Amino acid sequence: MAGIVFVSESSHWDVSSSVFYWAVDTLADRVASAELAERLRVISDNNLGSLRLSQVPPEQRSELVAQIGALPRVADATLPQSPERQVVVAQLQELADLVAAAG
Repeated sequence: MAGIVFVSESSHWDVSSSVFYWAVDTLADRVASAELAERLRVISDNNLGSLRLSQVPPEQRSELVAQIGALPRVADATLPQSPERQVVVAQLQELADLVAAAG
């Protein structure tokens, strides 16, 4: 099973469901907007498996983009030591880079 973030019409990030849901849950915990947090929790709670950035209202998208950029640092600081940790951090960096490149 996998999860996917549609960054733009031509760009997407797909990863294992465990990494996807860690990212979505972490974003839900970190965003200030209650509405955005609820949107993210619905994705996680219902195992929807995808997030389309274009469907997030612009005023919430800017906050979401900023928090996506922080995910690699958050993962590096909070994930337990394991052989997979750096792989997960690298995958989250890939998402952050895709989002930054999409502007």
